[in-house]
Amino acid sequence: MGICSSPNTKKSKNNQNTDVNTNPNDSLTMKKITGNENNKNIEVKEDHQKNDNIETKKFPNSERIYDLHSKDLDFLENFKKNYQKRNFPKGEYIFNKKLDNKILNESDKLSTKVELFISLLKLKNNSLNYSVKVFICNNKKYGQFDFLKETEQNLGFDIFYGTTFLLDYYFEKEQIIRCQIMEEGKKISIIEFSVSYIMGSQNFKCIKKIINQNSKNEIGEIELTLKQIDNTLENTISEFSDIEFEFNENDNYERFFILNNYNDGKVWRPCYKSMEFKLNNNRSKLKKIRIDSFFLRETENQNIIMEIYKTTDSYPSSYAQFSLNNINSPIIIYKKLNKTNITNNNNNNNDDNNIIGKITLVHKLIKKLTFIDYLKKGIDINLDIAIDYTISNGKPNEKKSLHYDGEEPNDYEKAILSCGKIVGYYDRDQIFPVYGFGGIPKNEKAVNHCFNINFQESPDIKTIDEVIRVYKKSLKEIKFSGPTFFSPIIIKVMEEISLKIEKHPKDNYYEILMILTDGIINDMKETIKLLIDCANLPLSVIIIGIGKSDFSNMIVLDGDEFPLTDCNGRVTRRDLVQFVQYEQFKQGGKEELAEEVLKEIPRQVEEYYSLTGNFNEKVF
Repeated sequence: MGICSSPNTKKSKNNQNTDVNTNPNDSLTMKKITGNENNKNIEVKEDHQKNDNIETKKFPNSERIYDLHSKDLDFLENFKKNYQKRNFPKGEYIFNKKLDNKILNESDKLSTKVELFISLLKLKNNSLNYSVKVFICNNKKYGQFDFLKETEQNLGFDIFYGTTFLLDYYFEKEQIIRCQIMEEGKKISIIEFSVSYIMGSQNFKCIKKIINQNSKNEIGEIELTLKQIDNTLENTISEFSDIEFEFNENDNYERFFILNNYNDGKVWRPCYKSMEFKLNNNRSKLKKIRIDSFFLRETENQNIIMEIYKTTDSYPSSYAQFSLNNINSPIIIYKKLNKTNITNNNNNNNDDNNIIGKITLVHKLIKKLTFIDYLKKGIDINLDIAIDYTISNGKPNEKKSLHYDGEEPNDYEKAILSCGKIVGYYDRDQIFPVYGFGGIPKNEKAVNHCFNINFQESPDIKTIDEVIRVYKKSLKEIKFSGPTFFSPIIIKVMEEISLKIEKHPKDNYYEILMILTDGIINDMKETIKLLIDCANLPLSVIIIGIGKSDFSNMIVLDGDEFPLTDCNGRVTRRDLVQFVQYEQFKQGGKEELAEEVLKEIPRQVEEYYSLTGNFNEKVF
């Protein structure tokens, strides 16, 4: 059964429109918890209208609308292949935020941050969709390539991908970038570049021919460009406040704006989409927004273009251009005279006759703090644990069971010990709420999808060692059942976080929910929706897969391949889920498992507080 029921989608290269309609009476689940009153559910409907010859930009996966279908992950392939016109889900989000987390975690003082831009040029066929999968090898001696991300799909004779990559460049290492060219979702060529060669070349770029590995024909060229990230911008956040739009005439249209950067000096790339807003007596005030500075611009004086859309249109109706280094107040809004998107060298007739409004705002740079900074400032990290008691694990008295209660610790025990011990160092009170799901607890007759494994009023258990003792005891007191639902556990943790914030609003909490499960879940749609809501809360979710079952859905929840997106087109504000399959680290010991499970937590903490504004300090 699919996650979100929808009509079958037929692919059409030139003819794919999507209508986005809002239902004002249908608000988000857990609205009270997330506090996000502005986001509303949106419907996705198919519309096969004729192409009206409007020139459109091609966008990355992170802002496309698509229908989710869980069966065999068909929707992932459809998602890759599906080219659409410019359509935007409702709400606020950052474009193209595709970072190589493995590389960033290995960074040190000897490395330099660089941004990678990819273009396909002089393509022979402009009717086919092309994307590029990117891998990096940080040490040629060992020959191990780490997969970073895949660009968005696009078509045209020249393709300038919106997806960019942040890398650590080491002068002393021979680093190799491997580009796997995909045509309509199928690999057709592999091309490798030396990072050192690119950095030593003129303009830090390198162009190579693309040869189809099947036909042996040349199909075009691929160009890679590297640019150093400005240290000041890398460590700061651009904050916009007191934003007010004033138009010459009032209307009832709903609008939003897109901020575009020109970081590679070739094309304008979208980097931020605002919340929707309406005019009231010609004016509209917007809430404060925050964006990592290096996503917004490359240098202090670089211009930024703001495209302003009516939600009824697929192209901008007006625009403004300004530099953050010298913001003139007010910023002039010009009418867009043609149905095209902004380019660097077009004539947009910036004269007084085309002025239709103005924008006033305050901009400042905020120092970006590190995970260690937050620890110093007293962040309270708490670990919650959820354990899968479904029958698919096997009965605990059977040796093949994943919950086998024998002399040696089972995999559930080992995972709790290895990860819980590390997180426990940062949990000051050493009290861990522990829940069970998918089983029938003692003295109950029906399956329970969120219960306290200690059978007490409070789920709290003191110390990790005591957690193990209570867990082993519970195996004799819980009847394994099913199905597997994550959503009740997530809702419970969300409620607990909201209660803490309500009781102690000045304290700073960050919760880590560790879910241990044996495979397939049966409430994927609701789980995705809740996890997107969780992005507004101080929460990370770690999923540890026990056993050798199908963990395809967990990979989707992890969001490394594609940003987590629900069936209404809402895209997660930030990455907060990490999935690890225990079986892959069984031989490496508990240290390797803990490292893999917990490596993304510092970055997730930093990203949450950067978005919310807590702790950040003004530097300019």
